[in-house]
Amino acid sequence: MRTDLGEHMKSSAWTITAPRPQSPQAPQGTPHGFGVTLSTLRELTGMTQEELSENSGLSVRAIRNLENGHTERPRKKTCELLAGAMDLREGEARRLLTAAGWGPRTRPVLLSEVGRPRSELPPAEHGLVGRQEVLAGIRAHLAGEDGGHGGGRLAVVTGAPGAGKTAVVAHAAQSLRADFPDGQIFIDLDDSGHEPLTPAAVTLRMLRSLRGGEPGAAGEEGAAALRALLTERRVLTVVDNADSEAQIRPLLTGSPGSAVLVAARRQLWALPQAYTAQLDPLAPQDAVLALENLLGRDRTGSEPSAMGSIAASCGYLPLALHIAGLWIAARPHRRLRDIADRLVDEKDRLDCLRIGDLSVRASVAAYVRRLFPAEQEALRRLAALRGFFDVADAAATLGMSRGAAADLTDELTHRQMLRTAGRAAGGPVRYQLHDAVRLYANWSAVGGGY
Repeated sequence: MRTDLGEHMKSSAWTITAPRPQSPQAPQGTPHGFGVTLSTLRELTGMTQEELSENSGLSVRAIRNLENGHTERPRKKTCELLAGAMDLREGEARRLLTAAGWGPRTRPVLLSEVGRPRSELPPAEHGLVGRQEVLAGIRAHLAGEDGGHGGGRLAVVTGAPGAGKTAVVAHAAQSLRADFPDGQIFIDLDDSGHEPLTPAAVTLRMLRSLRGGEPGAAGEEGAAALRALLTERRVLTVVDNADSEAQIRPLLTGSPGSAVLVAARRQLWALPQAYTAQLDPLAPQDAVLALENLLGRDRTGSEPSAMGSIAASCGYLPLALHIAGLWIAARPHRRLRDIADRLVDEKDRLDCLRIGDLSVRASVAAYVRRLFPAEQEALRRLAALRGFFDVADAAATLGMSRGAAADLTDELTHRQMLRTAGRAAGGPVRYQLHDAVRLYANWSAVGGGY
């Protein structure tokens, strides 16, 4: 069903009110931001590139170049043709024009124009599948289109290791660049396997970005300076690998002008007024489509059953599917069935699901490192339970009371190690280890540890 992306956020009260002409020969949009905006709108309307080509009169190649950022600057007429072809509402059409730099001819002068705003966002992954509903929800909330919270905007995306949280927040953030002209800041809270950044370190990192590399004050003085800077600007802050609410709180100013988008390794229930999205594994058909996008129909069309088997062995997780696709592409001489049979062996599966610096095992390990030793040991023992189990099964397996087992399964669920599978008729809640977590717990433990 078609999703209305709504109107642009209006200029905030802190802008200088004297309007300044904007030359049509020098639009202020960014080609990459336009490409992501166009592809997002097209996917939300349910159109393929071929259908958009037929409706707009533009070639499929031209549309592909626009979405990939290969066309340096789309003309205003091109944007209008695309908006008409997708039957966009007024606010959506304005968003498309603004992303290309064809906004209103006069606008307020923003404080950011005293200096060049920073854009630190990672590139968006093209062809993201199965996440359109989540992307639409993030966009609507952070751009203020859902009529929601005026006291600052926050969206939190969680999911199991390899669920594609970073790809989703990067895609959403790139498509929102026009809404936050004073900068887009990206912070990885655990980018090297060391201890996560503390709240104080997060504050200093933000101050350096907003001040062009100048060091900021520490302690409460730094926190106050950051609040003042964010209150006066329209800044989007994207945080990856968050592990606690305390890491995010310094970024929350209560100002409607700035927004925070978080990819978290655990559920962050204590954050106020957050839009939350839990990423589940992809639907089987979307998982197969993700592989097809990487490998091409020429390689995949003749072996549909092997494709289904590969997707299932990947647990329908985007990271595993991406790695498997690259792994297969690097072996053009191999049949897909040969590779599918190789992945059936659980003991070797994690060894196959790595290429270059990408690894499913490393992704899971980053989560497991944050568990207490007793929780790691419990996870290893629960991995021996095939299929679903309930609190009573966990208590018996771990040799603890049902109350203690209930607390443990809750914590492991919040930590994205377990997923709930509902209740049997009138029965207790059932749990299951995520596929990649179970493989890691069974085949990566050495001497009872991780």
